[in-house]
Amino acid sequence: MSLDIKSFLKKIPPFSLLPDEEISHISQRAKLDYIPKDQTVIKQGEKVDSLFVVLKGSLSLKKNGNLVDILQEEDFIGDTSLIFNQPYQFDVKAVKDSILIIIPSQVFKGLLEKHPEFKEFFTKTTINKLTEGYKNIQSHLEDISITPINTFKLKKAVFCKDTDSITTIVKKMCDENLSYCLVGDRANLTGIITDKDLKDKVLAKALPPNTTTAGEIKTYPVETIQSDSFVFEAVLKMIKKNIKRLPVVEKGQVIGVIEDRDIFIHQSRNIVYLSNQIEMEDSIDNLRELYITVEDAIEPLFKTGKDIEILQKYIAEINDRFVKKAIQLALKEVEVDNFSFLVLGSEGRREQTINTDIDNSLVFLSGNRERFLQFGKKVIQILLQIGFPECEGKV
Repeated sequence: MSLDIKSFLKKIPPFSLLPDEEISHISQRAKLDYIPKDQTVIKQGEKVDSLFVVLKGSLSLKKNGNLVDILQEEDFIGDTSLIFNQPYQFDVKAVKDSILIIIPSQVFKGLLEKHPEFKEFFTKTTINKLTEGYKNIQSHLEDISITPINTFKLKKAVFCKDTDSITTIVKKMCDENLSYCLVGDRANLTGIITDKDLKDKVLAKALPPNTTTAGEIKTYPVETIQSDSFVFEAVLKMIKKNIKRLPVVEKGQVIGVIEDRDIFIHQSRNIVYLSNQIEMEDSIDNLRELYITVEDAIEPLFKTGKDIEILQKYIAEINDRFVKKAIQLALKEVEVDNFSFLVLGSEGRREQTINTDIDNSLVFLSGNRERFLQFGKKVIQILLQIGFPECEGKV
């Protein structure tokens, strides 16, 4: 990767909006700083005097010890503090060896004053960071995951008839700024049409929108969820069924729709957010921190009185992500292929509880048995380092 500041800034917004001579001026005033892995860049409550731009590597963003985000190339650090002249609200630490571009605050503030489009970019991102959705990301898993769906802000339930044309349906979706339209009525849901249906079933097949009807392309039966269910139950269902939205039913009536992107907007540590963080991590220390976070958050879920089978599936789903990550990391050290890694016992039955150990098995098509044993032992070693309890039976 090139470490030329000017070339890097020219390709990323909002610097890409600036005149070439302005970028040259910034480059002359800015400097590069190498941040070794595990070094702290900013402590929560500190004042910052520069805008940091991640040129290479990744850094963790934590609030009161809780992981909030992983910053990657082209992300900014310190912009909200500089704009509002307040202490930084997060701890920033290098997850990997990283390189930052450091732009002095005077230069950054000067750009905000001189270039409206530059200011607009940071104003919008700052507002996003300070909205409720961004504040909620700082909360624990239980804050959002055990929120009853009937207290969650739902999308509008918009309906059409089986006989309505695609043109009519698209207009309804556009008018309401929705990516779906329900077929039927609140008491009798007979189908759903999504933007994907329009693309795959109408556009791809060149069907005439004025004569093609809802009944011809709708998806049925429709997966729904009861309004007194928890948000994490909706997430689990979306993952299992590979769908993005669920009509919410209360007393036999559809009262709204919950979408995956609405949950993402809250950026809370739900199962999807945690899954993404686990997927991004390559550091066993950071994975262990995530595992501890899950442990701390799971216990309150059992106190809610909710269906124990749902909670066990929740835990098993998260643990699956850790196992997959352990396999990925082990493959970097011991190369094998044509195999299946099986989880047995409570994990395999999706009946995990807090601190349940994990039994497993390795099935391979062909190859050196000793090498596969070496690989299996490496996977288990990583899982133990992450925090999984050791199997008493040494399975």
